[in-house]
Amino acid sequence: MSFLLIVCVAGLVAVLPITFSTGDGTSGDGELVSITAQTVRLQVDGEARDYPIEQVAAIEFPSANRQTRPALTVTSRGGSKLRASEVVTDGLNLTVTLSDGGAVEIPLRSVASVRFQPPAAGTDATWLGQAEKRARGDVMVIRRSGGTLDAIGGTVKSIGNERVEFDLDGDPISAPINRLEGIVLGGATGFDPPPAPIEVRDVFGSIWRVGSLLGSPDESALTLSTTWGGTHPLAWERVESLRFGGGAKLVTDLQPAAYRSAIAERLDGVDESVWRSLMGPKAYDGDDANAAGAITLRGESTIEFRVPEDAGRLVGAVQRDPKVERGGAMIVRIRTDGSIAWEETIRDKNTLGFEIPVAGVRRFSLELDPTDDGEMGDIAVFLRPRLVK
Repeated sequence: MSFLLIVCVAGLVAVLPITFSTGDGTSGDGELVSITAQTVRLQVDGEARDYPIEQVAAIEFPSANRQTRPALTVTSRGGSKLRASEVVTDGLNLTVTLSDGGAVEIPLRSVASVRFQPPAAGTDATWLGQAEKRARGDVMVIRRSGGTLDAIGGTVKSIGNERVEFDLDGDPISAPINRLEGIVLGGATGFDPPPAPIEVRDVFGSIWRVGSLLGSPDESALTLSTTWGGTHPLAWERVESLRFGGGAKLVTDLQPAAYRSAIAERLDGVDESVWRSLMGPKAYDGDDANAAGAITLRGESTIEFRVPEDAGRLVGAVQRDPKVERGGAMIVRIRTDGSIAWEETIRDKNTLGFEIPVAGVRRFSLELDPTDDGEMGDIAVFLRPRLVK
């Protein structure tokens, strides 16, 4: 893949031990000497080698010392996931205090969500479902007894050290942060951040999606050019990896490798083109912000795709078709190379999210399975399933 990349980190104070991989499958150990706008220079087996920037897939820093991950995660609309110790609003910006004590300001219109609690198996699907679903307004996700989550829509007025001030249809709510799973900011679904071809991971667990890397004056840090228009310095000793040529690929842009419909199998003698038009997978035909890039499955069915070589994660959400007024329980599964990687039962109109590792996986499938109560209302809409590095 070829892309425009602006990088200028030359003449480092000391070469850095790294492992690297290229787009053609070459990999090895070496030392990072310099990065320019066109070339990555590595020292490999005592020899300086120049690699065109568009041919480099990843650079890992094995000497990076991983630190304790803080609970709080801020997700930007450009795909960055910043681990932080504290967040507060200041006018039109969110001030994020990072794990290393530094801070970054993000315009609120560039913030997708703030999760106050650490990832947990019992709440991840519900939280990711709310975070993936596009809404016109803001959503506050509340932690209930028993580990369940409830979402209410309204407007976030401010975020402080201990409380979120929220407006619910004109009624003010002052919610303690320790009672919240997080908040999802809506109202900016038309905002399209600039492409971010580079992923930088740091030792605190943050994932920075950036458009370019620039050298700092003392050459001791990377300056990250963020998707929200600002920059942030990241010390070399805090860099865990660099990945190039990133971005997301919608599953709807892939050619299905296989499809099966149990309903169609029972329609003996019916032409395939007929049942596919009626029961086959298709783009969601809703008229809301969640329609773009969605896939609909009806009844017991499976659709399978091949995984591109550079894919790292399958991300998205699933819900019952909002047009269904009544329906029973239905099981949704995602398999990777035939093994179940994710499974949830949908009994109502909740949206459930997923984030599944697919590096090294050859195929994945989206599945819909009815329960003993029959197939009435079993229509699943996968919201913007996409493959990211």
